[in-house]
Amino acid sequence: MLGAFMKRRLVLEFCCVLAGVILFVPRSKAADPEAACRAVTDRFMQVWCAAPTNGVFKELLKDVWYKPDEVDQIAKQTETQQTRAQAAARDEGKPAAVPFEYLGSRQMGENHVKVIYLEKLERTMIPWSFLFYRPADSWRLVGILKGEGAKDDLMAMGAEDGPDADIPRQLADAFMKDLSAGQEEAAFTALVEKRWARPEESADVKQRIAGLYRSRRALGQLTLGKPIAGGYERLTTRSIGKSLVTMVYLQKFEFGVLPFKAVFYCPDKEWTLYELTFGEGVTKDDLASATKVHPAK
Repeated sequence: MLGAFMKRRLVLEFCCVLAGVILFVPRSKAADPEAACRAVTDRFMQVWCAAPTNGVFKELLKDVWYKPDEVDQIAKQTETQQTRAQAAARDEGKPAAVPFEYLGSRQMGENHVKVIYLEKLERTMIPWSFLFYRPADSWRLVGILKGEGAKDDLMAMGAEDGPDADIPRQLADAFMKDLSAGQEEAAFTALVEKRWARPEESADVKQRIAGLYRSRRALGQLTLGKPIAGGYERLTTRSIGKSLVTMVYLQKFEFGVLPFKAVFYCPDKEWTLYELTFGEGVTKDDLASATKVHPAK
């Protein structure tokens, strides 16, 4: 369901595994892995967002790459991949006023830490994930994931609800209310046509999504029955940092439900609709995150 079309928002894939980058951290700081690792990644994101051009990786790697004679080779490989990524992202707009956001860290045991960021452009966001490993007394940067490769880490940073989710929640609730009341045109106009991240595409996208919904609902009459007037339920609202909110809903029919997923993105001050999927487009992971488990007592 709109798979290739929607995934372009997150599939600016750029993944390189850099084995052997060493960050030497004094013992006094070793107890705070997040602060130690961010000493490198904050600097990287600041420099990168200011000038995402060839040469940036080399300038950064030369200070931390543990074999100086490999810096040129690694930088060349990285820059080749980045040139392709830049071409793919050419129409994604300028950097946001605040071009990146630190989302947090994930720690596994005492010696593995991931720090996750969001690079923010006018029309899209790009997740970054940096993996650090400490075999002894020093931290080594052993992996960098960007785009689709970092999506799992991005989604893991979500927290239930949050104050930044108020506007997205209102927009999505209004959409589901209109849709469940049979006001399909009003629902898709208010949410998709008026809020789509790319205004020049919004009318076409609205028609495409609305057409798919009507086709899906017509087919669903055979198994789901008729829609229940006003029947919908919001299962989850998850905030990822201050810039991304995802929500999962169920539209109720006589004999079953149709799941919806809405993703909102705020590059600067205004929330935009980043993704809208339903039916098979809502993944098992999306539904699993909205499922409560009650073990036997």
